[in-house]
Amino acid sequence: MAAQPPHLEAKPRLNAKTLFVVGAINLIDSINMNMLLPYVDKMVSAYLDVSPQSPEVATTAALLIGVYSLLEVIVSPFWGMLADMIGRRPCLLIGLAGSVIAPILLGFSKNIIMAFAARALDGFFCGNMVVTKTYLGELVDEKSEARGFSLLAFCFSLGLILGPAMGGQLVYPASWAPNIFAETIFDEYPFLLPNLIFAIFAAISWCIAAFCIEETLPKSQRCKCRKVFRRQGTRPQTLQRAMSGPMHEKDSGVDTSADPGSARGCYPLPTIQVIIMYCGLTGRVMAQDQLMAWLVSYDRSVGGFELSPRAISIIQNVGAAGVMLSQMTLYPVLTKKIGFLNTLVVGFVLSSLAYGLFPLYGLLANPEYGFGAAAIGERWS
Repeated sequence: MAAQPPHLEAKPRLNAKTLFVVGAINLIDSINMNMLLPYVDKMVSAYLDVSPQSPEVATTAALLIGVYSLLEVIVSPFWGMLADMIGRRPCLLIGLAGSVIAPILLGFSKNIIMAFAARALDGFFCGNMVVTKTYLGELVDEKSEARGFSLLAFCFSLGLILGPAMGGQLVYPASWAPNIFAETIFDEYPFLLPNLIFAIFAAISWCIAAFCIEETLPKSQRCKCRKVFRRQGTRPQTLQRAMSGPMHEKDSGVDTSADPGSARGCYPLPTIQVIIMYCGLTGRVMAQDQLMAWLVSYDRSVGGFELSPRAISIIQNVGAAGVMLSQMTLYPVLTKKIGFLNTLVVGFVLSSLAYGLFPLYGLLANPEYGFGAAAIGERWS
């Protein structure tokens, strides 16, 4: 019996289990970016055997955090091409499997080289985030598109809370629960517990994905993709669909008759502008979060607050809760009244003002200027 044409093949439908898997993958990526922040200086200083205030610690910790995102960016085109060749489902499962293995390796690391290798491996497997967005885009229709993609934003915001909470509250378990963890493997590896729990969540997500998610790319189109890559050298359609803005061609305003292999056909100018802007904003936010974590972890003798990882995680959770609250209440109102662009400008200006006050925050650690902030920090440490 002849195979059905691609446009007649049954399309998988969006359901609760599929939404859970897609949301879990986005949540895993968000947790990965934030879980290390509360304790990265302690980990690096322990591996390098130097003071946490050492400039070497700050430089190495920044690289340890950044190597994850660097690998994620570098391998995204690879995951896009692979998804076009073998399908979306295998790539999602491979990426989730990597998210199970890499955190465990980080938890068992004994030196800085092992830590870098684990973070790089984690970034490599989470590079398939582009596949996740494409997979969801191929499942949704005009009615379910808003629900599907709003879930991604919610899961990312949730990761801003769960990541620091897991990283800050669960490290050094032998010190806060000696009756349970003293003289165990968690005493020898103080950073294992949060990474192990994170790996268990990823493993559960993998099991659900293995039984529940369906393939969205027909085999006939996969064969065509192989020929395209071998003979024409065009860009992968996964990247094209993930980066070309609206999911529905009739609403996108993009000339779909353009050569799909050209840069213009894959990445319209407005899309490129949004990508550049988003990269800049994301980089600045990550730098701001890291600066805050280091500022409050430094000793008071050098202008810090001398807070523990558990206290740092609480501060980051408060900030993440503010992000979620503003997304649900403030920004919807602003976008309706002044538009998306003006809302972006207002948010950028306000966050820049908060960022510019960073040099003054250190004064709060001084009892002479801190109005009790130092005492609060001492109680949290």
